Amino acid sequence: MAFLRWSEELEGSTITIEEEEIDGDTATVTYTITHEDGTERTETANLVKEDGEWKISPSK
Repeated sequence: MAFLRWSEELEGSTITIEEEEIDGDTATVTYTITHEDGTERTETANLVKEDGEWKISPSK
């Protein structure tokens, strides 16, 4: 359910990748979400490469 709320929150928004740091099969990505009303929020996500695909990893 959390993903559904998150995807509804992002409807009409733009996501811009600001920075990425890749270290083997792990990565950290900093991105900015710009909402339709012009407000912005910058966040960081940890990713892990599994079977050749990047996936969001739980926060540490």
